[in-house]
Amino acid sequence: MDTPLGLDDPASGYTKQGHALHNEQVCDYLAKHGGFSDWVVTTAFYSAIHWIEDYLFPCVVKDGEKEIEIHSLESYTDFYNTSYGLKKSNHAIRGMLVRDRCAAILSNYSSLYDNCMTARYADYRKDMKTATKARRCLAAIKEFCLQQATKG
Repeated sequence: MDTPLGLDDPASGYTKQGHALHNEQVCDYLAKHGGFSDWVVTTAFYSAIHWIEDYLFPCVVKDGEKEIEIHSLESYTDFYNTSYGLKKSNHAIRGMLVRDRCAAILSNYSSLYDNCMTARYADYRKDMKTATKARRCLAAIKEFCLQQATKG
């Protein structure tokens, strides 16, 4: 059975943090073995988005007079786009949420996002310096998300 995106599933053992850790392990493996700096950047970004989404959701939003609980980025994107008559992507909405709710990690997130999109779609040739920076950005995002979660 498929797990809905963004939802932890106790029955299958799936968690966003587990997904983040899995991607981080792949990132570390690729960095250690060399030759694929573009994938170090990409896996660092995808690990980071799972940490961020684990921190951000669930959340409560106002819908007119009532409050509703939203459990995933995909559900938030649907709610936001429907509410404002827009067609923003999950990436655009996540960036907005990081800016609005996680300003302390915005520069790290933006760096990872930009480098990942370049590596995936424009130029896969990334050097080890970029890969190392991506891993530092991931570490800062992970630390922020875990620290904030313990404060809540």
